[in-house]
Amino acid sequence: MPVVDLRSDTLTVPTEAMRAAMREAEVGDDGRVDAEGRGGDPTVNRLEDHAAELLGKEAALFCPSGTMANLVALATWCERGDAAALEPDLHVFRTEKSPFMEKFLGVQPVFYTRDAEGMPEVASFASACATPDVKLACVENSHNFGGGICVSLTRQQALAATARTAGIPVHMDGARLFNAAVALGVDAAYLAACADSVMFCLSKGLGAPFGSVLCGTREFIAKARQTRKLLGGGMRQAGIMAAAGLVALRTGIERLAEDHENARHLGAALAAYDEFVLTPVQSNIVMLDISASGRSSEWFEQQLAPLGLLAKGMGKDHLRLTTYSGVGRQDMARAIEAFERFMEENRALWK
Repeated sequence: MPVVDLRSDTLTVPTEAMRAAMREAEVGDDGRVDAEGRGGDPTVNRLEDHAAELLGKEAALFCPSGTMANLVALATWCERGDAAALEPDLHVFRTEKSPFMEKFLGVQPVFYTRDAEGMPEVASFASACATPDVKLACVENSHNFGGGICVSLTRQQALAATARTAGIPVHMDGARLFNAAVALGVDAAYLAACADSVMFCLSKGLGAPFGSVLCGTREFIAKARQTRKLLGGGMRQAGIMAAAGLVALRTGIERLAEDHENARHLGAALAAYDEFVLTPVQSNIVMLDISASGRSSEWFEQQLAPLGLLAKGMGKDHLRLTTYSGVGRQDMARAIEAFERFMEENRALWK
């Protein structure tokens, strides 16, 4: 039986164009910095320039992962003991953790809340930003644990204005920033303009096999480059991987709309089951609240796998299904069929 794997959009594989670009990449030592603060790998430099231009920022820094790029950003903006305004379900806090662990960076979290639609509450955000010792505000777009919810441009602009009034910078975890831009119908640069630093992943929906990019001012990126080095992120001949990232940025953004349509198709089918609460599907993530079943997300994973569907538990009470390049409408049909069989076998749970 063919297995439909919807655990994450990190499961993409490189396209032939990416593989060809990697084979032919011009490379150098990205860890060696010249007098202008640029690394020595020409392909990495081209990727960084292209990324900065796309987001309307002055400069960019290629990092091995989104986790490192977020850590670099927080470690560049904050000193040990500083506080950061954030929402407790942000990926950087809930999963990545290290900036807020005492043995690593030791940043203190000050929480703000989201409203019923999953958007950051401006008043709560303002209160968190006004808290003593807060030196940075963190946002996420699209919101992973929020079920792929995309923070609107007007709300993002309101948050940015609030942070400016408080005199603190904003860092955006934009791991799926281009998903958010496509879903909202706005240029990614408009969303990026609402933050002083922005991270986005070249993997996930864009489909590259490696890496993330951190964007900001030239001054910030120069400092971030030093932070990346201290964290072990200096890379040799990294152009091999940056070449795939360039292909991803040039060919992968418009294609994201296909993933969103597949997610909406899947979500519409799962919404027919009254036993679950479905987060409104805005991008490439379908999130189900399964708490009414009384069973854990791990149990759901175990029951669905033999039926040919792999899903990802998000905490105890939620199940995530993610669309990406490589899974199409036929895969959605198989996923829906697997869920139908699951419900036939387990409907008694809700009686």
